[in-house]
Amino acid sequence: MTTFAVDLGFGEESILRGLTEANIVCRGGSGRVYHVTFTNRLNRATGVVAVKQIRTAEKLDGKLEREFESEASILGNVRHNNIVKLLCCLSGAKAKLLVYDYMDNGSLDKWLHGDALATGGHPMAARARSARRAPLDWSTRLKVVVGATQGLCYMHHECVPAIVHRDVKTSNILLDSVFRAKIADFGLARMLAQAGAPETISVVAGSFGYMAKITFFLFDFGPYRLQERDC
Repeated sequence: MTTFAVDLGFGEESILRGLTEANIVCRGGSGRVYHVTFTNRLNRATGVVAVKQIRTAEKLDGKLEREFESEASILGNVRHNNIVKLLCCLSGAKAKLLVYDYMDNGSLDKWLHGDALATGGHPMAARARSARRAPLDWSTRLKVVVGATQGLCYMHHECVPAIVHRDVKTSNILLDSVFRAKIADFGLARMLAQAGAPETISVVAGSFGYMAKITFFLFDFGPYRLQERDC
């Protein structure tokens, strides 16, 4: 197990014990997401994490392998109040696991559109309340927009090398217990070339070519901001 914190209060055994059918909260083409509770060995308190299991196979799909490596390498070195925290990862012959902080209020899209209209909440929003939610008030929406913007600005201007997310959307903005925005899902993210090198970034469906960071920012963030305004 590779950890990205001094002492998490739990070990590999606690995570593996929680990977049961009863704890599955999402199934997808790339794997499953589990809601796992554990007893913190430091203070005996009960904690909760979200565990994303990359699909198990004799040979992991190349795309999924790259997404796992991208998420682990980027989030393992990033610490910001508006970026979801990767606590640890486990990589073995039969399984690859990513363990994150649990987000109590789920994904932003479900708060904007309601569960019945949301286009698929983020799997990290494990077991958030499934009943139809009341619309967010404008002060909370502003808080979410400012938080997401601060997370993106940190990635673009304070990380060395800079990081481009490339898939910012409301289902990838998670909300904690106080509605603090957390950017999630870095499987498509890439680190930009160092200063002086061409910023060439390819994506799964073609290539954006030589595009400046601000172009990516507008491309990703613009539709998200429009959804905030129009809902």
